[in-house]
Amino acid sequence: MNKMLISIIIPAYNDSKSIEKLVEEVDLVTKKITNSYEILIVNDGSKDDTQEVVSRLANKYKKLNFFIHKENKGYGRTLKTLYENSKGDFVINLPGDAQIPAENIKKFMEVGYDKDIVIGYRKKRMDSNRRKIYSFLYNLLISIIARKRVYDVHSAKRVSRKIFKNIKLKYENDFLDTELVLRSIFNYYKIDNILINHKSREYGKEHGGNPKIIFSVISSLVKFLSDRK
Repeated sequence: MNKMLISIIIPAYNDSKSIEKLVEEVDLVTKKITNSYEILIVNDGSKDDTQEVVSRLANKYKKLNFFIHKENKGYGRTLKTLYENSKGDFVINLPGDAQIPAENIKKFMEVGYDKDIVIGYRKKRMDSNRRKIYSFLYNLLISIIARKRVYDVHSAKRVSRKIFKNIKLKYENDFLDTELVLRSIFNYYKIDNILINHKSREYGKEHGGNPKIIFSVISSLVKFLSDRK
């Protein structure tokens, strides 16, 4: 395990109140697993003090590096920037709002390395009922398309480096999570689902149930299925 590099990637948008504690916990949890790791953050055009906090953290934690989107480009583009700049044999994404605790890193790394993507299933999801209903229906649809049960496609994941070497991600909106999973399944990579912990939101606002985001994701799904090669 010590020879493998783990990348923990964190998309951040207006997360100044949660990002410091999250990074502290990520560093603490990951170094118990291996000394070979990196923490990457993208500040996606935050309007609060996120960048000030992240810059200070980069001076404190030598394993941490950050990138800046001067303008808000959205979750998909931010995640893509992180994937493109990560170097790890395994890449684990955690949201900057800290709703998915760092303790889940250990759970991801306990899964056999033969699994190419490990998707965290937030069974006890601490979100609004509306968002949970949207998520259930969407994941059911994705499972039907994939012909494989996918419980939580937009959750945190452990992704093997070979996925990024062999699969080109074309989308840059919130559909990117789904694209990653579907392209991997269609190319016969091994997918697994594991239960992970999820916390109530302490700071910021929920964005996932936004009708514009939902429309964008569904439109992208239709386009993806129509022009998939």
